[in-house]
Amino acid sequence: MKAVLLKLYRYIKKYSIQIAAIIVFIVYFALSFKDPFSVRSLIPNLEPFPDTLFYSIPAINFIKGNEFKMMTYGHEIKSMVPPLYSIFLIPFYFIKNDFRMFYFANQALGFFSLFLFIKIISTFSKKRINKSLYILSGGLIYATTFHIYNLPSLLMAENLTLTLVMLSFYLLATKNSKINSIFSGYVGLLLLLTKFSNLPLALAFHLSFLIKVILNNKVNVLSTYLINSIISVMIFVFFVLKTNILFGHANLSSETSFNIESFKTNLNFYVNGLMGSNARFLWYQELLFNKFFAVTGVIGLIWSYLNNNKRNLISYFGIFIALNIGFMSFFYYADSRYIMTLVIPLILGFVLFLNQFAKIKSAGKSSAIAFFIILFSLLITKQGPHLNVNNLISLKNQIMINFKYQETPWNYLAVQNFNDNINESNSYLATFLPPFYIEINSFGKYNYLPISLYQEFSSSEKDVLKYFYNKSLIDEYLNLMNDGKNIYISNYYASTDVWKKDYQNIEDIFETELVSEGCFGSCNLYKLSIKNEN
Repeated sequence: MKAVLLKLYRYIKKYSIQIAAIIVFIVYFALSFKDPFSVRSLIPNLEPFPDTLFYSIPAINFIKGNEFKMMTYGHEIKSMVPPLYSIFLIPFYFIKNDFRMFYFANQALGFFSLFLFIKIISTFSKKRINKSLYILSGGLIYATTFHIYNLPSLLMAENLTLTLVMLSFYLLATKNSKINSIFSGYVGLLLLLTKFSNLPLALAFHLSFLIKVILNNKVNVLSTYLINSIISVMIFVFFVLKTNILFGHANLSSETSFNIESFKTNLNFYVNGLMGSNARFLWYQELLFNKFFAVTGVIGLIWSYLNNNKRNLISYFGIFIALNIGFMSFFYYADSRYIMTLVIPLILGFVLFLNQFAKIKSAGKSSAIAFFIILFSLLITKQGPHLNVNNLISLKNQIMINFKYQETPWNYLAVQNFNDNINESNSYLATFLPPFYIEINSFGKYNYLPISLYQEFSSSEKDVLKYFYNKSLIDEYLNLMNDGKNIYISNYYASTDVWKKDYQNIEDIFETELVSEGCFGSCNLYKLSIKNEN
C-alpha cells in the first residue's frame, strides 16, 4: 500500500501542472455547460435584443445565400456593429444551420481564453510546484467567476473580446519575437472589428507593447511591429470608409452619448463594481468580481511592482484599467459588461500575490496557506446568481441548473406555440417580438406584422418595421383582411407598460378569437377579424 501511495505521489508531482489545468477546465465546463437545443436553458431566447440579432442575423443570412446582411423578410437595414464576431460564427452555422450554434462558438472561445490564461500564469514561476499552485488557484478563481462562466450562454461579442484581451496579455507576458510582433500589430484592429467600445483596450495594448519593445531595444521586432500596425490602421480606415458604419451611428451621433456629466457617477459605478460591490451587467445584478480576490489582487499587483517582478506587465495592467474605466465613464450608460475584462488583471494580481508570498515562505507553507485562502473565500464570500448564499453553494446550484434543472426560454416557447397553430400559408403574425427573431424560428411559415410603431427595431437606423406597413398600421391590417389574408396576434409582452395601450387599441378595433393558449396565458394566439358594426 505504501509503495502504491508513493508511486501515486510521484505521478502527481510529475504531472502536477497538467492535473491542475485539467481540474480548472473541468470546473469551467461544469459551470458553463448548457444544452442549447433543448428548452432547459435560456439560450433559445437569444436575448438581449437587439445586440444578439445584429451579431447573428448577418451570419445566418450568409449561410442561407442572402449575403452578409442585416436583413429580414427581404428588408435590409444598416448593421450597427463591427463584423468580426459575426464572421467567427459562420463556420459553426455551416456545421448546423441553427442560431443556437453560437453557444459552441462561444465555448470554443471560452476554452481558448482559459488556455491562454493558464499559459500566462505559467510565466510567473519556473518552479513546478509553484506553477501548479498558481494555475490551480488562479484558474479556479477565473473559472468560478459568474460573468466568466455565464458568458458563453450569451450571443454577445464580449466572448471574442475576452479572448482577444487574453491574447494581448499573453503577448505582453512572453518574450519579444518577430512572430509576436506580427500578431501584436493586428490586436487593436481585431478588438475594434469586434466592438467599437474596445477602443481603450486597443490603445492600451499598442501603447504598452510599443514601450516594451523600445525598452528591450530590438530594432527588427520594432520595425516588424510598426509595419504591421500601419497596415492594420489602413485596413480599419478602409473598412470604416467602405461601410460608412460610424456615420450616423446611434451611440456616436448623439451629443449626449459621451458627456462629462456622466463621468463622476459612472466612475464610481465602475470602480466599486470592480472592487466587489453590486454592479449591473445587462439584467443581472450579481457581483462583477469577488471582493476578497479583488482587494488581494490589487495588493498583489502593487507588491510585485515594488519588488520589480513583472513590472512591465503590471504597468500594462494599470494602463489597461485606467484607459478602459476612464473612457467608458464618459459614456451615458453604465454597464459592467464594458469593463468585465478588467477582472483578469485582478486575478493575475492574486496569483502574483501568491508568488510574492512564496518568496518569503517555503513552497509547502505557501501552498497550504493559498488553498486555505481559496477555500475560505469559497465558503464565506458571496458571488454569482444566488447572492443570498455563499459562493460554494452558489456554484453547486449553478451546476444543478446546468445538468438537472432548467430555466425556461419563454421567447422560444412562444414562437413554437405560434408555429404549431398557424397553418395557412397566406397568414400574418402580429407580435411585439422582433421580425428577425420570428423569421429564424418560423422558417418562413407565415409573414410578420408589428403591433406598435414603438417596439424594438422601430427607431433611427434600426427601423425595419416601417417596411411592413404603408401609411397606417391599422389600415395595413384592414387591407390585408380585405385581400383575404389571415392575421393572428399574440399578447406576448402586451403587459409591458410602453406597449399595453397599442395592444388594447387593436382589441378595441378588431374581433379577437382565441386560437391557442400558451406560456400559462402570457403568449396566447388570437385570430383577428373585422368587427360587425351592427
